[in-house]
Amino acid sequence: MIWRQTKLIHQYPPLIRTSRVPPVDAHGIVDFKRVQPGDVVQVMFRELWQPAWDNAQTYIYVWPWANPRPSVGARIYVFGAEKSKTVHFDSAGEAILTRVSHDIQPAVVTAIGTTRQELDRYRAALKPVVRLADPTEVEQAINRHRADETAWLDMMRKAAGLPSTTRRTRVPDGFPGIPPERISGTPVSADEAGRYGAVWWRAYKTARDGDEAQVFHRLASRWYKVRDRA
Repeated sequence: MIWRQTKLIHQYPPLIRTSRVPPVDAHGIVDFKRVQPGDVVQVMFRELWQPAWDNAQTYIYVWPWANPRPSVGARIYVFGAEKSKTVHFDSAGEAILTRVSHDIQPAVVTAIGTTRQELDRYRAALKPVVRLADPTEVEQAINRHRADETAWLDMMRKAAGLPSTTRRTRVPDGFPGIPPERISGTPVSADEAGRYGAVWWRAYKTARDGDEAQVFHRLASRWYKVRDRA
């Protein structure tokens, strides 16, 4: 898994189809000698609902299919960080690595191709893209995130004293806990105040109307002032 910096191109054309034979066999094994610069894609680890970022860290993988060909913006799954290793010992007691297991994570294609020099440098370390993300699962992920975001924002409204109908006591997975509106008498460190301010600021950026945005902005500013005085 090789990373590099690249600027995301904001173009999302349909996947281009071609009859070129891919450099990966039916078992997912890369034929490194046949990999060409155009067979490589640069990807960014992002959840299916998350947009890509400009100038973010990206990783290089081999596109393993003749059809479809890659395109910028394609949602895919790739091998991520190492999850486990299998080691056995030979007769001399030397440890031999026999298997490495990786998590499979969602990602987005940010660029296609690389230079010959970079390809030759990292050729033996490249891994293939695992699979394409189905459009239905992308849509479902986006809808789930929107529902969770709406539920979290309603909890933030309640904490801010704004009208809210929520009865939830647990924030949705992947969202920060609900911070206090103000200091309740217990001393707060600068780090805590900064975290509280950051959560209120996130609510401000997520707000659905101008009135609640003003309230969230005021609360974020209040906690940032506490942080700066601590």
